[in-house]
Amino acid sequence: MVEKTVQAFGGLDILINNAGSLVARKMLSDMDTEFWHKVMDINLTSMMFVTRAASPYLAKNSNSSIVNLASLAGRKGGHPGSLVYSTSKGAILTFTRALSTELGAQGA
Repeated sequence: MVEKTVQAFGGLDILINNAGSLVARKMLSDMDTEFWHKVMDINLTSMMFVTRAASPYLAKNSNSSIVNLASLAGRKGGHPGSLVYSTSKGAILTFTRALSTELGAQGA
């Protein structure tokens, strides 16, 4: 997806990571590993893969940006049944802060 975008537009100036889903409400006692991984993959792992693919192109511009959307649930913990969703959104907040220290000097 990233390479096709760069081919079509000649470069990349901004990345907006906006994918996410609650998938379903499940309490901890009803949650299996497969469900945990599904929500984490949608909300967090996909963001890492897209950011990793886009970052070399973003680094070519001195004023490129990465915008990661999370959720208030990432700060407050969400509602019952949203444990994995809230956890993934909280991880996005930390991912974003860590990413800024890793890529910030590159302009991304």
